[in-house]
Amino acid sequence: LSDGTTMTGAEYLTRFHGSDLEVALFHPQAGPVNLYNTKRFANKKQRDLARATLTTCPVPDCRHAADNCEVHHIEPWARGGPTNMNNLSVLCRYHNRTNDDDPDRHNRGRIQVRDGTPTWVSPRGTPVANSTHQYGAMHLLFGT
Repeated sequence: LSDGTTMTGAEYLTRFHGSDLEVALFHPQAGPVNLYNTKRFANKKQRDLARATLTTCPVPDCRHAADNCEVHHIEPWARGGPTNMNNLSVLCRYHNRTNDDDPDRHNRGRIQVRDGTPTWVSPRGTPVANSTHQYGAMHLLFGT
């Protein structure tokens, strides 16, 4: 700081702006920065960050807003998938239940992270973005 005090950016924001705003970090290729949670369910910050990353369910033409979506493990928790931002996405209730969690199944498509953004991938392996409302943080910050 200009007075010679040393603190991290997180400490500064917490001290001077903690009650006014919520801050998130996004990497241009990796997406939201991990919060490293070892519990099955995403914590409040992870849920907020997942909703900031995508404002709607990522399945093409789905119009469910992120606030009405569930947080989904891209690599399932039951198969060892961590509760970290690079493994989380919002999905509406329907698509969370019909997503192909097993990467060897190719029935309905699945969510994968592409350029830091959870993206629906068709059963044939073609990534298709939901263009209905693509104003999540990764799109706004980096155009992905």
